[in-house]
Amino acid sequence: MVPHSKTRFRVGNNSIIRVGGRVIIGFPLHDNAPFASLSETVLHLSDGAVIEFQGSARIAPGVSLVVGKGAELIIGDGVIIAHNTQILCNRKITIGKDSMVSWNSLLIDTDLHDPINGSGNSLRLTRRVLTIGERVGLQANVIIPRGLSIGDDSVVSAGTVLRQDVP
Repeated sequence: MVPHSKTRFRVGNNSIIRVGGRVIIGFPLHDNAPFASLSETVLHLSDGAVIEFQGSARIAPGVSLVVGKGAELIIGDGVIIAHNTQILCNRKITIGKDSMVSWNSLLIDTDLHDPINGSGNSLRLTRRVLTIGERVGLQANVIIPRGLSIGDDSVVSAGTVLRQDVP
């Protein structure tokens, strides 16, 4: 793993970063440094969290990878994540090999609230992970919320707020 000097790591107890290839973090993609309006790249793993790079990957400046307690973020071989993208993983997010996430996108597998009943039990009936297939292109300013699945070889147009699965 090759982190740029403006990369900040916060790694909780028993959290793991698995690297299966050359992972470049915080360096401009194709000399497009002006796209990075955020000053640093952040990898934040809470206690027991896992980030697994299943091969080579490029993570541009200004990207935030935030993995919650006991959650798992899996990034396939050949994945590129462009400037200012935020990935907020509270359960599990998978990005398949050779996929690209363009700048200013948001991938989030939680809405950060979990309604409970009087006994303290969750009222949420289903908990689906966020899955992005192989060779998927997510164009600029895309928002992908929890529980969705994007099939192999798909392209999600710029500015889309995805509301349903893409086969």
